[in-house]
Amino acid sequence: MRDSDTPNATFDYARLLAVVGIIWFHAKAPGGLIGYSGLAFFLMLLSFNAWHQIIHVRAQFHRAPAWTRYATARAQRLLLPWLVASSFYGGFKILEIANGSPWASEFSSEMWITGTAQHLWFLPFAFMTCVVIWPLARWSRDQDAPVQMVLSFVFAGLAMLAIRIAGANDLPVPFAQWAYAVPSVFLGLSIALTGYKKALLQGILALFVLTALALDLTSGLFEIAIAGCAMLLCLQFQLPRTTLSAQCGRMSLWIYLIHPAIMSLIVRGAGLPEGTVALAILTTVISVAIVAVWETLKIVQIRSYGLKS
Repeated sequence: MRDSDTPNATFDYARLLAVVGIIWFHAKAPGGLIGYSGLAFFLMLLSFNAWHQIIHVRAQFHRAPAWTRYATARAQRLLLPWLVASSFYGGFKILEIANGSPWASEFSSEMWITGTAQHLWFLPFAFMTCVVIWPLARWSRDQDAPVQMVLSFVFAGLAMLAIRIAGANDLPVPFAQWAYAVPSVFLGLSIALTGYKKALLQGILALFVLTALALDLTSGLFEIAIAGCAMLLCLQFQLPRTTLSAQCGRMSLWIYLIHPAIMSLIVRGAGLPEGTVALAILTTVISVAIVAVWETLKIVQIRSYGLKS
C-alpha cells in the first residue's frame, strides 16, 4: 500500500458513490438499505481521516496552536456549509409558513442542534467527533505498535457496545441519529490504527461482524459491514489524485446537502412518487448536475482571478 500521507483518489470516487446510495435510500427506492451504507461509510471515513489529520498536525513557531488550527479548519469544512444549508432550508420553511403552515410544523427545538433540515445533523455531529478525538489521537501517536493494536481492538469493541446501546433505545431526534452514527465512528478509528496491514484490516472487520452476529447485535450491522468492506477496498486499491477525483470529493458534500430539496421539488412538480427508481435517478442526476456546474464555475473564476493577478 502507499503511505498514509499520499492522497488516495479512491476515497474521492467512493464518496460520490456513497452519496448516491444515500439519495437512493431517501427516495425509498428498491435496494435503498444497501444505499444507506453510504452514511456508515462517510462516518468511518470521517473518523479515519480525522485521526490521521490530528496525528500529522505540527506545532509551528509564530502560528496558532496546533489544536486551534485543526479545529478552525474543521469548522470551515463542516460548520460553514451547515450554516449555509440551514439558511437555505430555513428560507423554504418560512415560505411554507407564509403560505399558511403553522410555525410549529416547520420549526422545532432540536433544530438548534440539527439545523433546519433533519439530514443536516451529520455536520455538527461530524465537527464534535473531530474535536472529541483530538486528545486520544495526539496521545496515541507517541505509542508503539502493540499499544496501537490493542487500542484498535478496543475501538472495535466499543463499536459493538454502541450497537447494543443504539438498538436498545427508542431515542428522539437527533440522539437517534447520533446513536446510529457512533458504531461507524468507532470502527473507523479501529481501522485507522491498523497501520494499513491487509491481514489485520480483514481480520478486524471479519471478527467484528462475526462477533456482532454471535451476540445478536444486528442494528445497523448490515450497513456497517458494507461500509467496512468499502473502506478496505479503498485502502487496498489506491488511485492517484487527479482534478476529476478532487472534484468528485468536493461535490459529494454539497450533493448530500441539496438533494432533499431537489427530491421534494421533483415529487411536487413532476408527481413522481417515493419508492420509485425514477425518483432516485432524477434526483441524483439533477443534484449532480447543479453541483458540477457550481464547481466548474468556481474553478473558472479562480483561474480567471489567477490570470488577472
